[in-house]
Amino acid sequence: MLRTATLADDGRVIELGWKDGTVSRFHAIWLRDNALDAKTRSAGTDSG
Repeated sequence: MLRTATLADDGRVIELGWKDGTVSRFHAIWLRDNALDAKTRSAGTDSG
C-alpha cells in the first residue's frame, strides 16, 4: 500500500514510499512516456 508520494530533484522525480519501506523512484520523462492517455503521453512515444 502506498504511504507517501514526494517530488524530488526539483520536480524531475517522484518518489513513492510503500508500507513495507520500499521506495520507488520514477523520472518525470519516464512517466510522460508511459502515460496511458494521449493527452499526457509524449507525442513521440510509440502508442503500441
